[in-house]
Amino acid sequence: YFEAWTSMLYSDVYTLNLDPETEEKLNGLNKKILAIEIDFNQLVIKKISLESNDKNKNSLKQLKHIDNFQQFWIVSQNSLKAEYCYNFAEFLIKKSSFEKSIYYFKKSASFYREAAKKSIHAQHKMKLLNFANQTNKRIQFIQERSNQNQCNVLTPPLKKLVIHLKKLPDALSPRWKIIFSRLTILSFVAWCLT
Repeated sequence: YFEAWTSMLYSDVYTLNLDPETEEKLNGLNKKILAIEIDFNQLVIKKISLESNDKNKNSLKQLKHIDNFQQFWIVSQNSLKAEYCYNFAEFLIKKSSFEKSIYYFKKSASFYREAAKKSIHAQHKMKLLNFANQTNKRIQFIQERSNQNQCNVLTPPLKKLVIHLKKLPDALSPRWKIIFSRLTILSFVAWCLT
């Protein structure tokens, strides 16, 4: 029973879709993680009764299995949140929502740091801190890009002015006259009519 319960918790974690495309899906992921947390807490309460029973070989095996999930969950809870916040931020960039994406990148970096604090394995801790640093670099890059885009929005591209010059053939001295192309004349006429 306990082994099946723990296996279900693992499968619930591994079946999470960490690529939300809307805030509703993001909130749905938060609810699923909360549901896993509640289910796990109920398992821990039941674990107490297993601990109070005689310590046979099967009970010890089940306790170790539950403890392994507990250590896994302590770190995974935050790293999962970090991952789906990061993925959602990347999705927002595709939609040109830079300010919102920066907000979710910051949340992601925070969750990665929190997961690193709770990790007991040095290599895993370094990996999570590296993810947090990469996320911070991504934030800086997006901020620079959004600043460049804002500058481009404030200064629209200028239209080119085209002037055609033509020498009059019968003139004694070289004189130049400005003439308009057909396209310029037609656009001027259309402007006058509106």
